[in-house]
Amino acid sequence: MPERDPWVELLDGGRVGEAGAARARRRWLEAAAAEGATVAGLLLDLVGRDEPVVVGLAGRAAVSARVVGVGADVVVLHRGSGPLLLVPLRSVTTVQAPGPPPLGDRPAPEAPRLVDVLARSGEDDETVLLSLVDGTVVTGVVEGAGADVVRVRPEDPARGPIYVSVASIGEAAVFRSG
Repeated sequence: MPERDPWVELLDGGRVGEAGAARARRRWLEAAAAEGATVAGLLLDLVGRDEPVVVGLAGRAAVSARVVGVGADVVVLHRGSGPLLLVPLRSVTTVQAPGPPPLGDRPAPEAPRLVDVLARSGEDDETVLLSLVDGTVVTGVVEGAGADVVRVRPEDPARGPIYVSVASIGEAAVFRSG
């Protein structure tokens, strides 16, 4: 049996101690990040990932889509084809994401808000389908937006504009032109 070298044992002990300290630091940082996590931060971490995530929605079926943007109170989802989905963050109930777990500790951006994104859709004359929390569906083009209301020009112009409270929107589909 070879003789034990005290210097080697000292160095080995130091490496073992440092590795343990590094693991403890990593666990502490992960715990601190988890304590500061928000739904918006979690979704921000998922923007740009190629694989779809499953987003549970209050009162609706879950959606499998890529997260393409997050605003102050909205997440923008794309299912690969069809309309963009604008979902108020208050309607998100669960998020399932493949791959490395997101930390979610980033704050939501201050802008844009759902009302801003809907107003922009109107600038491009894109049709929106607004699913309201009471089950009502409003379809048309957003003509204007205020602080908490959007004015929609319905497909039948004889009906006149429809004013929709932004707080009543459970989900919005934006059918992009072009």
